[in-house]
Amino acid sequence: MNILLDEETNPGPRAVIGALLAAGGHADIAVSHVRLAAIDLTDLEMAGVLSCRILLDRLDAHLLTDRGDTGDVVRFRALLRFVESGRVEIRSAGVAAWVPDFSIYRELRQSRDGPEAVCL
Repeated sequence: MNILLDEETNPGPRAVIGALLAAGGHADIAVSHVRLAAIDLTDLEMAGVLSCRILLDRLDAHLLTDRGDTGDVVRFRALLRFVESGRVEIRSAGVAAWVPDFSIYRELRQSRDGPEAVCL
C-alpha cells in the first residue's frame, strides 16, 4: 500500500508519521532538509521503533544553540534519547543536488486495517 501525503492530507503528515512510528518496526527516511526545532515526536511514538535509518542532505541544528525556547529543549531531549538508544543511524548524502523526500515503514505491528509496510 502506498500513501502520498501533502499539506492537504487529512490527517496531516505529522499525525500519520507519528502513528507509523508508534506502530513500531523499522523506518527508512530520506529527506533533503531537517530542522531539529521542528521535530516534535514523543517518546511514545519512538518507543516501538526497532531501527530508524535517516539519510539527509542538510541538517539545521538551530536548536543546539542557546536561542531555543523551553519547548524546543523538551522536544530535543526526547529526540536525543531516541538517538542515544542506538536504534538510529543518520547519514548525510553529500551530494549538492540531491533532493529526496520519502519514507518507508516496515514490520509494523498489525492493527485492524493497518498495512505491513507503508511508503510515504
